[in-house]
Amino acid sequence: MNDTADSAILKSTPNPFDSRYRLSLGWWNFYFLIKLLLAWRGVIGLHPWTNLAFILLLAAPIPSRTARILRSVVSIPLGVILLYYDSWLPPVKRVIAQASSLSQFRFAYLLELVERFVHVEMIAMLVVIWILYALISRYLKLGVILTAALFSLAVLHKFDRGESPATPENMAQQSDGQGGAHSGVSDLNYQVNSFFSNESTRQVSFDPVATGSQPFDIVFIHICSLSWSDLKAMGLDTHPLWQTLDVLYTRFNTASTYSGPAAIRLLRAPCGQLPHTGLYSATTDQCYLMGSLQQAGFSPNLLLNHDGHFENFLKTIETQKLGITPMKLEGLRPYETAFDDSFVYDDKDALTQWIQKRSNDPAKHVALYYNTISLHDGNHLVNDNTRASMKSYGTRLHQLLDDISQFMVAVKNSGRNTVVVVIPEHGAAIQGDKYQVAGLREIPTPSITLVPVGIKIIGPKINRADNQRIVSTPSSYLALSQLVANLIKSSPFDNSSYRADDLVRDLPVTKYVAQNADVTMVRDNGQYYLRQDPESGWVPYDAENN
Repeated sequence: MNDTADSAILKSTPNPFDSRYRLSLGWWNFYFLIKLLLAWRGVIGLHPWTNLAFILLLAAPIPSRTARILRSVVSIPLGVILLYYDSWLPPVKRVIAQASSLSQFRFAYLLELVERFVHVEMIAMLVVIWILYALISRYLKLGVILTAALFSLAVLHKFDRGESPATPENMAQQSDGQGGAHSGVSDLNYQVNSFFSNESTRQVSFDPVATGSQPFDIVFIHICSLSWSDLKAMGLDTHPLWQTLDVLYTRFNTASTYSGPAAIRLLRAPCGQLPHTGLYSATTDQCYLMGSLQQAGFSPNLLLNHDGHFENFLKTIETQKLGITPMKLEGLRPYETAFDDSFVYDDKDALTQWIQKRSNDPAKHVALYYNTISLHDGNHLVNDNTRASMKSYGTRLHQLLDDISQFMVAVKNSGRNTVVVVIPEHGAAIQGDKYQVAGLREIPTPSITLVPVGIKIIGPKINRADNQRIVSTPSSYLALSQLVANLIKSSPFDNSSYRADDLVRDLPVTKYVAQNADVTMVRDNGQYYLRQDPESGWVPYDAENN
């Protein structure tokens, strides 16, 4: 073969060092730069190895022009999928499962949700970064720099959400008051499994009401979308209602972030905490709250300030051994329009109607389960359709707290002995955090599941003899059931006075474990840890405002 032929062959063979095949990502540099900055701020949980593989796909030498065009077309949806995978957004299967619920939302509410993800600060940040990128990309080989940065992160396991577990060195050293020795994160799966195994053996029983004991009612006010974090954000953690309660739980964990699961957990309060997957299976009769109270001598009542149709909420609670239909609200004007365009009625009006109907009920003891969605995300006041639901939340919250306070006054004026239990389902996520935007409750963070729970003893001839009792130990539904059991066993209404300290005898402590579908949050030695699904590793949850 002559020199001319050899030269022709060499010219036709792609040179790996040719400028076309150097690590040049083009506008994809901007994509990876944004990702690194978002990961640095903790807004997403970057998977370095997966992103490195994507870079290799984008930069690999491909002689064929057709193949390069095909790669460009395929890379765009892959980039979107990878960004979603790196984000803290719910798994795709969870989004699909919620699709039917989303279809029921008002269009205005859907727009409000979109605005929470895309806001002015984010757009401004993207513009600034694009300008900086356009300036520095002329002088620096960003593709090489970004690849080196991702490789370094992969080696150091930085920002890695699920490909490697956190290390014991990342764990906080302070105690959370739950006892137990410091343990590594690799032990968290065992701890969670042991927690549920132990919870399956715990139960609180209600004694029958003693013959000759003074009659009294128990009213459970179950509130959608209220947590300690929400109260503090609105400046209403000092509302007079909280000071008037006899017992106030400050570390009560609802364990769930949505209404259906939260309602099931309350209506199964006499037994230990179930994993999320166990909520929709039948359980023993002793675990049903209303059924157990009925066995103890209380006639069950059911009241909602909404129609209960969304996500079959009414059907869900009716399967918890209530055995009754909700009391009909008559002649009331709607107070709010809900996120799905259904009506929501004023809490004071609804509860006042119950008081009126209760006066005609011959039952000596009644247990009322009242559910209110006045604070639900997406609701708006009937006379104010202009404000987004987040902006009206403070107004609606203040009104609800006032309504409950006025209900307690009305109960006292009725002359009927009553125990009022104020217990939220979960928080509203008013502030949000770096893991999820305001209003999103897919991750069961402590700012959503730690709620104010309080009890008030009301009677015309009874007074509290000591100060309000604050329960600051980690608590959940068993601690509430035990307090109710204490009330039934030794009724405060049989004397002229009672002590709050006597109400909280032998309250069980419950370690913090919260779940939403496959997502689990646990507290260990003062640090919260998050697991996105059973196959993922645990990572420290260090969002602000906790």
